[in-house]
Amino acid sequence: MKNMKDTNLIKPGVIVEVSDEGVKVLPRDSPQYTVPATDAQPPLSLPWLAPCLAKFFDADGQFLGPKYDVDAAIEDLTLLAYAEVPEAKSLLLMYILAKLNSLKVADRALSFRALDLMYEVDEIGERFGNIVIALSMMEGDVYDQDLATAEQRLLRAWYETRQKDVAGMLAELYSIHTHSYEKAWEYACLATENDFDCSAANKVLGDFYLNGWGVVQKSIPAAIACYKKAALSEREPHSEAMSQLGLIYSDANNPHYDPDEAYRWFRMEEENDA
Repeated sequence: MKNMKDTNLIKPGVIVEVSDEGVKVLPRDSPQYTVPATDAQPPLSLPWLAPCLAKFFDADGQFLGPKYDVDAAIEDLTLLAYAEVPEAKSLLLMYILAKLNSLKVADRALSFRALDLMYEVDEIGERFGNIVIALSMMEGDVYDQDLATAEQRLLRAWYETRQKDVAGMLAELYSIHTHSYEKAWEYACLATENDFDCSAANKVLGDFYLNGWGVVQKSIPAAIACYKKAALSEREPHSEAMSQLGLIYSDANNPHYDPDEAYRWFRMEEENDA
């Protein structure tokens, strides 16, 4: 594994290592690591988390997401939501949306259920519901697109929960929607710190190296490493990262041209979206 600090590919003071497995952001107590200004909040504590919800989070308090069985989660969380367990309704909404995204045929009843839950969690101001609503505002699906409000909600969610997936969402917002590249880089680094498996953030890092955005210089090998890490995520394989890998390997004008490898990644994308 090669330390990239002295290659001027990255912002001075941010220490990363690049290998075939991806870009790894080293811990903030590493020598010469500069903590981004956006990370000046106090550390996360989880006194608000009901014990019956612990199985939806890992040992560090990070949301497990799709890695936890979706149908089983909906069943369990429905009971907890009826029992008025804090955060249960918001987590239920997350899993219902995940199920809707996986369906080949629209489920109107489940869609209306998701919409009702979305309005309910917004009304009570629950923190995880705030994340789901912010994501909807960013993508413009259930809610009309409102990037300014989405940013405010996600920043508040990051401060309150310290969920690294939220940092990944902010990285996407700043890179794709507002083109605030310095902020996007900082939040992508926060989301992948200590090698956390955040496919959205690794996809953003790949975009940085592919395009030479903002604080980094263009590096196709580094882009490939990041996209592979996003595409092969154990938590949530990233289809767009698979597509980008297919495009890179199918480009006859670059030294990484490999038609067989391109076909493999395009095929993986198709299977992942099936």
